[in-house]
Amino acid sequence: MRTIPFHEMTFKEMQIFLAAGQELNYTRAAKKCFVTQPTVSRAIDSIETKTGIQLFIKSHGKLRLSQAGKVLHRAIQGSMTMLQEGVDRAWEIQEGFRKLINIGIVSDIDPTAFSVCAQQYREKEKDARVHLKLVDNIFDGIRQLLTFKLDIYIALAHESAEAEPFSEFTTETLCEVPLACYMTKNNPLSSKKEITLKDLRSQKIVLPAVDTYRQYEAMVLETMAKANVTPTISARAASADEALLNLHEDNEVVILNQYKSQNETLRNLARIPIADSSSGLTAIYRTADKTQPAIRELLNGMKELLK
Repeated sequence: MRTIPFHEMTFKEMQIFLAAGQELNYTRAAKKCFVTQPTVSRAIDSIETKTGIQLFIKSHGKLRLSQAGKVLHRAIQGSMTMLQEGVDRAWEIQEGFRKLINIGIVSDIDPTAFSVCAQQYREKEKDARVHLKLVDNIFDGIRQLLTFKLDIYIALAHESAEAEPFSEFTTETLCEVPLACYMTKNNPLSSKKEITLKDLRSQKIVLPAVDTYRQYEAMVLETMAKANVTPTISARAASADEALLNLHEDNEVVILNQYKSQNETLRNLARIPIADSSSGLTAIYRTADKTQPAIRELLNGMKELLK
C-alpha cells in the first residue's frame, strides 16, 4: 500500500484540487481559488507526482476526474468538512458554550423521555437548541459522532461494545432493566409477574435478524446459557417490529429490551420481565465533551427521567 506524503502536500494544493474537481476547468478553478491558471496546473501536477495517482483525464477538450481521482476527491472533501466542523466545535468549547446539541437515538426505542428532557433543557437555556433524530444503527451513530453531526448517541447497552475501540469516545450507562418477553395473552406464561430463563425451555423464541442484531442475539443466548437453557430459535425476523407483528403462536415469545415504543401492536401483547437478565440504555459521546455543562446536564436529566 502506498503511503500518502501529507507532510509534502500543502493545504493550498488540496484546496485547488477540490476546486478543479468541482469545476472540471482549470481557469474557473483558478478564479475560485484566487490564483492563476498556471498555479492550478502546478498544484495538480504536484499532487499527482507525490501520490502517483492520475487525477484527471482530458478527452476531446473536456476535463474529467479519473476513477482514482474521484475517490481521492471525495476523501479530501470529507476530511475538509470534518476539519471545519472540528474547528467550529473547538471554538465553541473554548468559548464555553454549545448553542446547538444534536442527539441521536437508536430507532428501536421510544424517544418520549428524551423529547421531554430536551424540552426541559430548552426552557432553562432560552438560547439553546436541542435536536433529536432517530439513527438506524450503532455504526451510523459512531460515524455521525466522528464527523460532529451528533454530540450524544443513545444506544442499547449491548451495542456500546462497538464504541470501545474508539479512545475518543466515552460511554455512560443511563439505566438498566431486565430483558422482557413479549407474547400473546393466551400464552400460559402471560399470567406470571416474572419469567425465569428455565420457563423459556418450553417456548419457541423469535429473534431479530442476525444481520442487524448480532450482538443482541449473542447477549440473549449467553444469558440463557448461564442457566443451562438451550433455546429453540423458531424464527429470525428482519426487525423487532416484524418479530412482534408476526407473533401469533401461543408458545412463541419475542425477547427484546423494554424500551420499545408502545404502539398498537404491543397493546395486544403481554410484556413480562425476565429474571436474571439485563438490558439498558447507554449514552456515547466524545470524551472531549465530558466536562461540557450542557452535555452533563442533558445526561443527568435523561437518567432522572428514565428512572
